Amino acid sequence: MLWKSPLIPADPLVYRKDLPADVKAKVKAFFVSYGKGADAAREKENLAKLTYQGFRPSTDAQLVPIRQIELAKEKSKIETDTTLAAADKEKRLADVSRRLAELDKIAAGAQ
Repeated sequence: MLWKSPLIPADPLVYRKDLPADVKAKVKAFFVSYGKGADAAREKENLAKLTYQGFRPSTDAQLVPIRQIELAKEKSKIETDTTLAAADKEKRLADVSRRLAELDKIAAGAQ
């Protein structure tokens, strides 16, 4: 089954963390080298049709802002939810705040 993420700027390509390392390496090598090899001219034409110029390696760090936005939305929903008991609301807000703080640390380290 495919999973569709929330909207991510520049639509990065990602793969599952549980893929075998050799499969990850092959997928990464294919994309990073696409448009740079022996058939570069044809591959660049294909990329241009997609309005891409090529691919470069990245990490999960580029997804941190998206995760922060999603958690901020979740926090806002919890804060305005009038059906939650006070203790449950407090517990959920503490969890979301903790996760946001973790992402803030990651984002600060990436700068």
